[in-house]
Formats: sequence, C-alpha cells, structure tokens
Amino acid sequence: MSIRDIARQAGASKANVFHHFNSKDKLYLAVMRDACRRSEAVLTNMLSEHGDATARIAEYIRQHLKLLYEDAERSKLVLREILQSNPRRGQELAERAFKDDFEMVTRIFSEGQQEGQLAPHIDPALAAFVMLAANVMLFQAQHVLRHLPGASFVDEPERYREMLLDILLNGISKGRSAGTTESA
Repeated sequence: MSIRDIARQAGASKANVFHHFNSKDKLYLAVMRDACRRSEAVLTNMLSEHGDATARIAEYIRQHLKLLYEDAERSKLVLREILQSNPRRGQELAERAFKDDFEMVTRIFSEGQQEGQLAPHIDPALAAFVMLAANVMLFQAQHVLRHLPGASFVDEPERYREMLLDILLNGISKGRSAGTTESA
C-alpha cells in the first residue's frame, strides 16, 4: 500500500501523512507501537497492584488474548511483521515497539520470584516468552486447532487460561525439576 493509499483511507493528504511520519517506515512503526499501547496500559495497571503473582499472570493471559482477538486485523499485521522481519528490522521492532511491554511482562514473573511465589530457577524472560507465544499461537492457529483431536480449549478461553497457567506454574513433569533429565 502506498502513502497515497494510506492518506486516502485516513481522509488526509499525502503531505499531511509525511508531515507527521516522514516516511512509510516511520508510519508503520507508529502503527506497531500503537498496537502495543493497550497492552501497555493493562500491564502498567497490573504492576501498580502488588500481590499474588499467579493472579496477575492469569489476568495478563486473559487480557492479552482478549486484546489479540478484539483487534484481530492489527494483531495479524503485527505478528506478520514480527515473523517476516530481518535482523535489522527485528532489532528496530524490539527497541521501538515491544521492549517496554516485554520488560513489564518479565517483571511480573521476576516480582513473583522475589516474593517467593514463583520458582527462582526459571528465567523470567523465558516464562514471559512462553506465555506470550502460547497466546499468539492460539490466536494465529485457532482455525486449524479447533479441528484437532482434544483441542476443545480453543473455544473455551477460561479453560485455556487455567490450563496454560497450570503448565507455566507447575510444568508437565511430575516430580522433576527444570534442568534434570533421565539417562536412557
């Protein structure tokens, strides 16, 4: 889509669009950043409320998934940009659009560890990534997942949230801690 097309759809002049953004790339980054603003507001509110880390993580899973579905077209645009970015663009997106949100999600896990509510040996950034990745994959693959055996959770968001939270907090292996493997 050209800047002219963007301006026409926005009901503005091409010059006005360039006045505010200087380039199509800067406009695109502004769209990416704007897509994160609602998530950032949710996270800021959650971080101001100290308390049970498990409850805050559960609420963020719910809110993040809700945001993905409520603005599905913008979510797909953001995800496409992430998946198709080259190293330079990836760094630019990380620094200009996603860094603050990711740091806030990671902080929820870190604070839970510091308060003794979450396992101290788990990397908070990895836990945040796994949570976000699970939500994104559910959103992206929902039309396929709902036809797979046993994947009824796709259409049951509260059940999905509870199951994801259980996996994040308790793992899937009974009686084994992270980093241990059994010899064959």
